[in-house]
Amino acid sequence: QKLGDDPRAAYTYYKQDEIMNLDGMETKNFSGLPYLKKYVELENALSSSMNADNNLILIRLADLYLLYAEIQLHKGNDNEALTYINMIRQRAGVSALSGGMSSSELMYALKAERFIELCTEGTYWYDLIRWGEAADVLSSNGFIEGKHETLLIPKE
Repeated sequence: QKLGDDPRAAYTYYKQDEIMNLDGMETKNFSGLPYLKKYVELENALSSSMNADNNLILIRLADLYLLYAEIQLHKGNDNEALTYINMIRQRAGVSALSGGMSSSELMYALKAERFIELCTEGTYWYDLIRWGEAADVLSSNGFIEGKHETLLIPKE
């Protein structure tokens, strides 16, 4: 399943040429890039006031469930991990993953699940560090393994 096909994508961003309703004014997303809508309160998007009634989420139950599933995978409890991944997918209206997946296939599915479910929530950096994949994914952005794993500013 591609990222754009997941029903959660429709709640996360506007696709190119998708109609956006901003304070009752309809416009298309002509930017050529996805336009974030996860934290935007569209009813007040064009007002001069920066006040919004939406709350900033610090931690979500979905994050905890997926972290728990990851722990279970590392402990070799694949069925328990699958149960918690499927709880998130069921809530999102996405079909459940079937049993019989290998541990590596299940880990791949868990990574994809974290990516779409927690999109723009600030967890991806920590996921990449925890999975040991930060250097591979971020090297083109200047990431140096052994130096940039922490958020402190290095002296050199």
